[in-house]
Amino acid sequence: MKKLLFGLLLLIGSQVHADTFCTDWGKANLCLPVVKGVDTAYGYDFISNQSQALAETPIGIWNIKDDAKINFKFGGVLSEFHKGSPFIGIDYSVENPLSAFIDINPGIYGGKNWSDGSYFWGLKASIQIIAPK
Repeated sequence: MKKLLFGLLLLIGSQVHADTFCTDWGKANLCLPVVKGVDTAYGYDFISNQSQALAETPIGIWNIKDDAKINFKFGGVLSEFHKGSPFIGIDYSVENPLSAFIDINPGIYGGKNWSDGSYFWGLKASIQIIAPK
């Protein structure tokens, strides 16, 4: 099992490009977290019917067209009792002429609150706050 895991990590590591920190596998690519930037998002949890503040980073990209892609993200959310919980989510991103000023990407997210064991999921809107250099 250790050899399989090492081989997988070696394969992924050898395919990562230093300028983008993502693999180059065609339409679907994996990215190293945080180095592609950090996004903040406003989310609405449908289970508890409350808004949530999210922070996330891309971990994968699926290029649908030349100007549209789906971003797979991992992040954290602050619950109502100030306990952090991880989540996974996806965003839809499309090139637009206003992206130089503001780039809002709609998406969905879901996770489990570790403090009370409850699940959450909802819609979100992401804005990049820390861009890669």
